[in-house]
Formats: sequence, C-alpha cells, structure tokens
Amino acid sequence: MRNINSSYLRYGYMDSQYKWFDLTNYKDDLKIALLIISANLFIPLFFYSIYRMLRYKNILYLLEAPITLALVDTIVFSFLKDARGRALIFSNVKKLAHKIV
Repeated sequence: MRNINSSYLRYGYMDSQYKWFDLTNYKDDLKIALLIISANLFIPLFFYSIYRMLRYKNILYLLEAPITLALVDTIVFSFLKDARGRALIFSNVKKLAHKIV
C-alpha cells in the first residue's frame, strides 16, 4: 500500500516525474473505469486466460484472472480508503458532471 500512497495519491501535492494517469483528462478517467470493470468481470477474464494458456502452452496464465482481480480491487480499495483519493474521485466526477450538463 505504500507505493499507492506515494505514487497515486501525491498527485497535486508534490511534483512527480511520472504520472500513471492524468486526473484532469476525462479520457484517462474512462480508461481507469473500464480497467476496473473489466478486471471485475472474472468469467470473461478467466476464459481469456484459458485461451492464452492453450495458445502459449503455459499453465501460469490460469493465475492471471484471480491475480488481476485481487490486484485491481486492492488498489481501488486503498485509493478509496484514503481521504485524498476520495477527494480526487469526487472532484473528477463533479467536473465531468459539469461538462455533461
């Protein structure tokens, strides 16, 4: 969790040389939302893992679905647990709502 706090949540507070995604761009917000949705669709991801296991003949691809689900949900949980993460999400949703209306 330390990496999440030092990498994602310092946005706007400290200068960073590398940005994981741009929180001012709604397209990046949409990409993150699609990542979260696709990672939580376990069954399609599991079938894709089976396909990749058969294609590349490597049984370790079967671990892709549960690891992806656990990793993405852990990052989202820790982001939402921190007050700065919640504030960033609420401000972006508010900005997006003003653009739509």
